[in-house]
Amino acid sequence: MKIKEITELVSVPVTKKYLQFNINEYIMIKLNDKGRKYLEEQHYNFWMKWVGHSNIHRHPYIPLKENNEGYVIFQMWSFLSLFGNYFDSNGLSCDDLFDTNVLIEIVGE
Repeated sequence: MKIKEITELVSVPVTKKYLQFNINEYIMIKLNDKGRKYLEEQHYNFWMKWVGHSNIHRHPYIPLKENNEGYVIFQMWSFLSLFGNYFDSNGLSCDDLFDTNVLIEIVGE
């Protein structure tokens, strides 16, 4: 990961630092109960679509493993894929589902 400095021309020159992050890299999120329930619903909605009600028992939901601090790990693209439509269609804020303090994996140090 690289930190890049970007200078923006506004009324007063401002320098900001940005962290270069590949969406294939990992983040850690602390889900709350609504976030955990949402993932379970997404699992069953997916399998109902593909195998139907009579065969869904063959694909039980297995909750994500949380570490000692309550974080679960996602590749960034996967996290966006799972939660992106939820925000868009229901207009909820992200803290309805997870803690907005996200941990980003540091690669190459």
